[in-house]
Amino acid sequence: MRLLHGLAVIAMLLIHPGTLRAQAPAAGGTVAGIVTDASTHAPLEDASVVLRSRTDSTRIVGTTTLKEGGFLFSHVAPGAYVVECSLIGHRSFRSPEFVISQANPRVNLRTISLKPSALVLDEVVISSERSLFNHSIDRRVYNVDRDLMARSSSVSDLLQNIPSVQVDIDGNVSLRGSADVMVLINGKKSPLMGKSRADVLQQLPAATIEKIEVITNPSARFTPEGTSGIINIVTRKGAGSGINGDVTGHLGTSGRHNENVSFGYHPARLDLFGNYSYRDDRRKRVGTDERTLAAPGPTRSYREDNVVAMRPHVHMGTLGLSYHPDPKNTLELSGDYFRRRPARDGLSSIVTRDGGGAILTDHDRRQTGYELESETGITGAFEHDFARENHSLRVEAIVSDAPQTEAAHFVERWRAPPATTDPASDVVLGQTERMGHLSVDYSDPVDERSKLEAGYALELHRQDIRSDAD
Repeated sequence: MRLLHGLAVIAMLLIHPGTLRAQAPAAGGTVAGIVTDASTHAPLEDASVVLRSRTDSTRIVGTTTLKEGGFLFSHVAPGAYVVECSLIGHRSFRSPEFVISQANPRVNLRTISLKPSALVLDEVVISSERSLFNHSIDRRVYNVDRDLMARSSSVSDLLQNIPSVQVDIDGNVSLRGSADVMVLINGKKSPLMGKSRADVLQQLPAATIEKIEVITNPSARFTPEGTSGIINIVTRKGAGSGINGDVTGHLGTSGRHNENVSFGYHPARLDLFGNYSYRDDRRKRVGTDERTLAAPGPTRSYREDNVVAMRPHVHMGTLGLSYHPDPKNTLELSGDYFRRRPARDGLSSIVTRDGGGAILTDHDRRQTGYELESETGITGAFEHDFARENHSLRVEAIVSDAPQTEAAHFVERWRAPPATTDPASDVVLGQTERMGHLSVDYSDPVDERSKLEAGYALELHRQDIRSDAD
């Protein structure tokens, strides 16, 4: 019987050789499990699973869960371990300690439930900053809000920061060396941007400006007044409904000061806006004109020393409203006022000499007087927006009146020749200028690559000049 039993065992081993291998200890253990959401019980894909040593928390191996939420670590050496599992939007999980050994080569953690985290990412905000200067095909854009230092100055100071734009000591603007430049406000003409624009630009606060566009290659849409180019000043829009406003002031040397107040009121379909500014700009200039004359005659040199003091008082204001009967139509009405009255006091000392240096004539000329410039303008406009974006029609009319007066009193005091009588004279110059402007602009973006623009412009200009002298 014993012989028969031994032969049977040997026969079974020969017939089923894999039985012996299955019962032999494996080369390493395995750790498996499934990761699910604790609230929905749905499997979680791409969850991070890390196997760590229990003794020193060393990372042994890591993986991510499959689509069904499962994971598997194979060939794990005998030892004590823990499993950590994490996923964005869920709380991390750390398993209890378990041991891999010959007696326990396989560990099944079964289902690991990750609880949703209390901090859930609702949205991702991607922000970018505009550069100080932007360039396009026909214009350069100066973004004032990117220049924090410039926002505390005037528009005239802003223009000096733009390449190819020059501003002289009197505030006169030139583009690429030419003073024949047209200045627009929000893409439209303004009565204030006429003869008095130098003072207006020196007085407008930079905090009210959003950007300045320099158009060096204007299209046929713009009138050809500015042959050297166009400068478009874009103001800030009112923020939201209700009442808003600001007050600014500037102090300078020699008693100079400038104040500005502006407001906006936006009830429902109506927008009311206005601003007022005052500037006291005291100026004192010293100059010398010295010449050597080559023309025939006794006089060989001429020298004139000038000292001129001016004190311009400048008032400027705007008041307007826009009405939106519906989202597609807008009615606008605004009025502008400008008044500048500089007092003038000047002294000129003039000396001429002959070839030997002897004085031929020597006298002083004192000038006192004032200038008075004022300008009043009214602007009305209607704008209709069609269904397609940037498809619009605008009709605008401007009427302005700009009287100007200059009065000067001259007195001369002669020292040589001594017998010359001291003369005096008075000069009064007067000018009235009236302007009317009517424009119709139509814009239609036909497609992404083309745009149709058409329009009509009518301008009426009348100027009367008178001169009285005594």
